[in-house]
Amino acid sequence: MRSLWLNLIVVLSLVSCNGDISVWLPGSVSYSIDSPSNLVEPESYTLTWEAVKDARSYNVKISTTESCDADGLIKLDNLKTTSAVLDFLTEGVYSLCVFARVSGLDVPAKNNPIRLTIDRKEPVATMPRQIMIVSKIFQPEVTIEDISKVVVQWSKLEGDGLVSFLDSTSLEPGISADTTGLYTLQLRVTDEAGHVKDFVYQFYWKNPAADPYAATLVRAGVASDSYVNSVEDLTSDPLWTLNKSVTLFVYYTLPIADPSLNVVCDGRQTYNQSDIPSALELPGVDGTFIICARLSLVGNDESYIKSEPIVKDTSPPTASSFVRANVASDGLVGDAEKASALPLATLTAVNSLETLYSLPQSDVGGFLLCDASIAYAQTAVPSAQLMSVDGTFAVCAQMKDIAGNLVYAKSQSWVRDTSPPTITVTSLTTLDITPALSGTVSDPDAAIQITVNGSTYTAVNDHSGHWTLANNTVAALPNGVLNVTAQATDLAGNIGVDATTNELTINAKIFISSWKTNNAGVSNSQSIRLPIEASGEYDFEADWGDGTIDYISSGTAPEAVHSYSSAGTYTVQLRGLVKGFSFRHGGDGLKILQVSQWGDLRLGVFPGGFYGSNNLTVTATDIPNLSTATDFADLFAECTLITTIPNIGTWDVSHVSGFQGTFANMPSFNDDISSWNVGAGVTFAFMFVNDTAFNQNLNGWNMSSATNISYMFHVATSFNSPLNSWNVSNVENMEGTFFSATSFNQNLNSWNTGKVTNLIKTFEYATAFNGNITSWNTALVNDLHRTFADATNFNQNIGGWNVGNVEWMEATFGGATSFNQNLNSWNTSKVMGMVCTFCYASSFNGNITSWDTSKVLYMKWMFLRATVFNQNISGWDVSKVGDFTGMFDHAIAFNQPIGFWNVGSAQTMTSMFAFATVFNQTLSTWDVADVTDFNWMFESSGFNLPINSWTVSGATKMEGLFKNSSFNQPLASWNVSNVTTLTAMFENTPFNQDISSWNTANVEKMNYMFFLNTAFNQPIGSWNVGKLTEAEHMFRRATAFNQPLNTWNVSALVKASNMFMETWAFSQPLNNWQVGNVTTMSAMFENSAFNQDISNWNTSKVENMGWMFKNAWNYNQPMAWDVSKVKVMVAMFENTPFNQDISAWNTANVEDMGWMFAHTDFFNGDISGWNTGKVYYFRSMFEDATAFNQNIGGWDMTAATVLIDMLRYTSSMSRANYDALLIGWSAQNVHTNLAFDANSYQYSAGAAATARGVLTGAKGWTITDAGVGP
Repeated sequence: MRSLWLNLIVVLSLVSCNGDISVWLPGSVSYSIDSPSNLVEPESYTLTWEAVKDARSYNVKISTTESCDADGLIKLDNLKTTSAVLDFLTEGVYSLCVFARVSGLDVPAKNNPIRLTIDRKEPVATMPRQIMIVSKIFQPEVTIEDISKVVVQWSKLEGDGLVSFLDSTSLEPGISADTTGLYTLQLRVTDEAGHVKDFVYQFYWKNPAADPYAATLVRAGVASDSYVNSVEDLTSDPLWTLNKSVTLFVYYTLPIADPSLNVVCDGRQTYNQSDIPSALELPGVDGTFIICARLSLVGNDESYIKSEPIVKDTSPPTASSFVRANVASDGLVGDAEKASALPLATLTAVNSLETLYSLPQSDVGGFLLCDASIAYAQTAVPSAQLMSVDGTFAVCAQMKDIAGNLVYAKSQSWVRDTSPPTITVTSLTTLDITPALSGTVSDPDAAIQITVNGSTYTAVNDHSGHWTLANNTVAALPNGVLNVTAQATDLAGNIGVDATTNELTINAKIFISSWKTNNAGVSNSQSIRLPIEASGEYDFEADWGDGTIDYISSGTAPEAVHSYSSAGTYTVQLRGLVKGFSFRHGGDGLKILQVSQWGDLRLGVFPGGFYGSNNLTVTATDIPNLSTATDFADLFAECTLITTIPNIGTWDVSHVSGFQGTFANMPSFNDDISSWNVGAGVTFAFMFVNDTAFNQNLNGWNMSSATNISYMFHVATSFNSPLNSWNVSNVENMEGTFFSATSFNQNLNSWNTGKVTNLIKTFEYATAFNGNITSWNTALVNDLHRTFADATNFNQNIGGWNVGNVEWMEATFGGATSFNQNLNSWNTSKVMGMVCTFCYASSFNGNITSWDTSKVLYMKWMFLRATVFNQNISGWDVSKVGDFTGMFDHAIAFNQPIGFWNVGSAQTMTSMFAFATVFNQTLSTWDVADVTDFNWMFESSGFNLPINSWTVSGATKMEGLFKNSSFNQPLASWNVSNVTTLTAMFENTPFNQDISSWNTANVEKMNYMFFLNTAFNQPIGSWNVGKLTEAEHMFRRATAFNQPLNTWNVSALVKASNMFMETWAFSQPLNNWQVGNVTTMSAMFENSAFNQDISNWNTSKVENMGWMFKNAWNYNQPMAWDVSKVKVMVAMFENTPFNQDISAWNTANVEDMGWMFAHTDFFNGDISGWNTGKVYYFRSMFEDATAFNQNIGGWDMTAATVLIDMLRYTSSMSRANYDALLIGWSAQNVHTNLAFDANSYQYSAGAAATARGVLTGAKGWTITDAGVGP
C-alpha cells in the first residue's frame, strides 16, 4: 500500500546579525550586513573598529566557541587597517575578538567577544508520526530545526485554499473539530534570517460516535461475472475495485483460497500488496478465491475488509465421446442412407453450457482440425441431408462452460459412398483342382464374394485394385470349363458384379497307384497311409477305389489315412497336385505295389520319395512333372523289385541338385539314363550303391557342378562304363566312389582332381581296377585312408602324386596285393597316421627309405603281413610315434637295423614284431621308458638278443610278450612293479632265466604264463602275488617246474582252472594257500603228479571242480571240503587212486556229476547221503569204477536227464544195492524216456522187479542190466 503521509520541510534563513560590537579601545567596532534579497545570503561581511592611538597593528581572532581563547582559532594578524573582510565564513555561530598591538602588548576591545550568526538555510519541521485523531483536540507534536530563532503560524485549509491563520504560535496548538473527516493544517515557520517555509499536514479525525469506514471490495474487470476463465487468467487488470468514502491508506493480501467462504480477514493475513491483485496473481489451480484489505488513516487506527469471492475456472468442457450415429454408425453412408434426417453423430459433453456444431467437414486422411476457424452455426448435429458429394466427413463441435472456457471436438469420421464398385475375373486354365482365382476391383475396401461350381467363397481385396481367392480355398472342382461369378460389395453396401462368363478351365492330372493293405506298415491291415509331408503342398482329390473320395489340401490332413472295409489290394487315384510324397524308408512303403500313372505327382521335392518300397514296380509311361524337382535323394532307394522305369531316360532332371542314393540298393535296375541333364547336380553320393546290375554308359553326363561323388558306385559290381569325359573339376569328395565296384577298370587319367580333398576308400575292394591315374592332381588331398585297400589288381605308378597335404595314410595300400611301386619321392612331411599303410600288401617292397616321418604319431600295423617288405628304413624319424602296435607283425622278410630309432614317444608296442620270424636286430639301446603295453611284442618271432637294459618301469601289460618265440635272455633287471598282466608271457618258449627278484605286487593275471615252457624251473616262491586274480593254465605242461610256492599269498585268486594241469614234476605243498575267493578249480591238477594234503583249503566259493584231479595218478588225500556252491563235478576224480571219505559233502547245488568216479579202482566211499536234487547229468559217473558198492537208492533223481553208461563196466555193486536203487528211484517223479546202463547187474524178483517195471513201463526208461537173478 502506498503511503499518503507528506514530509514537511521548514527552511529558516538567517538574514542579519544583531547587536553592536563594543571594544575597550577608543572608538567603536561595528559591522554591517547587507539586506537579504530573495533569501540569498551575502558572501562576505566587513568588520570595522575605531583606531587606537599608538597601535602599531591589529589582530582578529575568530572562534566557533563562546570565547576567543580556545584552540582552533582563526587568526588575522598584523592588520594595518581598522577593518577586515570576512569572506571565508560558512553558516554557523562565531565569536569575534579584536586586539590592538600597543607597545608589544595585545590590548582587547572592551566588548570582546562579539557573537556573529550566519544563517543561509530555510527552517525544517518534522512530525514524529502520523496520527489518527480520535478526540476533538488536535495537538500535533512538531520538531523545528534552524540555526536561528523561528516564529510559527498555523492555519486551517479546506480543499486547496488557505482559509485563515490561527492565532496560536505554539508548536502544539490545540485545534478542535466536530465532524468526522479529513483535515489539513498549514504551518508557517519564519527564522531570524527572514526565511519563510510553509508545511501542510493532513489528518483524519474520526468521531468516536460516528459509523466506521464505509469501504467495500467488489468484483471488477474480467471477474465482474464472478469467474476467471483460461483466457482471462492471463490478464493483468485488477480483479476487484475498492469503494470508499474517504481517502485511506490501504494494503491488500494476495488471493486466498476460500472454497467454503469462511475465511475471516484480520491481522493474521499478510498485507504486502499496495495494489489490488490481477488474474496473474491467482494460484495455479482452479478454485474460489478472495482477498483481504487492511484500511488505515495515519497509522494509529486499522480496519479489515473481505472481498467478494471469484471463481477461477480454467478447465474447459470435455467431450467424453463424439461418435458416429444412426446411418453413419458403421462409418458409411450409402446411397440408401443419404436422405436420412437423423443426426450423423452423438456428442456426450461434460460441463458444457452451450454447444454449437459445424456443417459436415471434409476429413480425407483424418487431417481435419476443429478450432475457432470453423463456423459453428448449428445448434444440433447435422444429418446426411446436408452432404451432397461423396467423400470422408466429420463434424466439429464448439463447447462453452459457465466461465466462458471454449473447447472444440471432432466426431468420428464416416464415408459417404453412393457408387457401386467395378469387378472383373481373370481367365485361368490350370491343372489345379482348387486353384487360386484373381481379378480386379475398383474399390479398395469392397468385400468380394466368388461363386464357382455352386459354392460361394470370400476373396481377399488387396486394397490396391486387385482381389485374390487363395489356393485350396474352393472345394475340389471337376475337370472342364466353369463359370466364375464375382460380386463386390463396398463398405456402403453398393454392389457390383463381373460381366464375363466361363473364365475357368480345369485340366487336372491323375496319379494312379495300387496298394495292398495287409502288407507290413504303420497303418493297420485294412488301411493305407499316404506318405505326404507336413510341409508339402497339396491340392488333390483322393479316389480310394472303394467308392470313397476325399479332398486333401494339407500334409497333416487326417484323410491321408484311409480305412477299407476289408483287407485287399486297391487302386488309388490322386487327381490334382501332390507336392511332397515321401516314404523316407518308413510309413506304408511296403504296401504300395505299383505306379501305373504319374499324373501330377511332383517327385523330387522332398528326399526319400519311394525309399524302402521293396514291393514297388513302375508301369507308368507318362512323364512326371519335375518342374519343381530339386532333390532326388533316395528317390527309389531299396525298391528292390524295380527292374525298369518306363521312359525314365527322358525325364527332365535339369533342376535337380541332389542325386544322393537315387537308385541305391536296386540290384536289378539297369535303365539307360545316359541322356540325363545332370548339370545342376551337386551331390551324387551313394547314387548307385549296391546296384549290382547297373552298367550304363554315363560318360556323357555333365558333372561340372558336382562336388560330392562319394560311394557313387559302391558295390555296383557290374559297372564298367567309361567315365574319362567327366568334368570333375569341382569335385571335392571322392570317398568310396568305386568302393567294391569289382568290375570297374577304366582309364581316369583325364580327370581334373585339383579340388579333391578326400580319397578315402576311393578304390577299396575295386578288385579289377588298374586304370591309369598317374596324372591326378592330389595337391589338396589330406586323407588317403584305405584309398587302394584290397584293390588286389592295382599296380599303377603313382610315385609322382603330390601328397604334400596328406595327413592320414591308414591302410592306403592295405591288402593291395599286386602293388609294388617306388614311392620314395612322396612328400610325407604332414602325415600323422600310417596305420596299416602297407598291411597285407604282400607284393610291396618299394623304396620308401626317404620318407619324412617326423610328424607321424601312429605306425600301427604299418607292415602287417607285408610278407616281402625288407627296405632299409633305419633312417626314419619315428620320434613322435606313440603306437607301434603290430608294425611288423607277420612281416616275415623284414630284418633291417632299426636299433637306433628314437622310440622315446612310444606308449604301446603290442605285437610289434609278432611272427616276424627272421627279425633279430639289436634293440638294446631303445628308450622304452614310456611304453605301457608290451603285449605279444615278440610273439612267435626269431628275436633272441639282450634287452635286459630296457627301462620297463612304466609298463602295465606284458601279456604274451615272448610267446612261442626263441627268446631266452636275462631279464633279472626288469622293473615290472607296475605290470598288471603277465598272461602267456613265456608260453611255449625255451626261457629259463632267473626272474626271482621281479616285483609282481600289481600283477592280476598270470594265465598261461609258463604254459608249454618245458625248460623253466626257477625259484619264484618269493613273488608277491597278493593281487593275483587269474592263474588259469599258468604252469600247464611246464613239465620241468617243481619249485616251492607254498608261501604265495593267493587270497585274491578267483580263477585257478588248469593251473597245474600236466605238471609232471610238480608236487609241492600248497596247504598254506588261502583260496577262499577262488570260484573255479576245474582241471587244476588234471594229469599231474600232485599228491599233497590240501584238505584245509577254503573252497566255500568254488562253483566248478570238474576234472580237478582227473588222471592225477598219485592223488589220494583227505578232502573235508565245503563244496556247497559247487555246480560242476564232472570227471573230478576220474582215473585216480582216490578213496577218501567225502560222505559229508554238501552237493545240494551240483548239476553235473558225469564221469566223476569213472575208472577209479579204489573208490568205495559212502555217498548215499548226498543231495542230488539238482543233478541232471550222471553219464558214466561210475563207469568202470570197479570198487564202488554203495546204496544210492535214496538219491533224489528228479532232475536227472542223462543216465547213459552210469554203471557201465562196474561189477562190484551188490544185488541188494541194485535192488535198492530200482526201488528208490521208481518211487520218484523222475523224467521219462531215459536210458540207464547197469552193466551186468541182476535184480531180485518182487519189489525190485516191480520197481524196474515202473521205470521201464510208465516212465519209459530203457534199462540195460542182467535181468532177474536167481
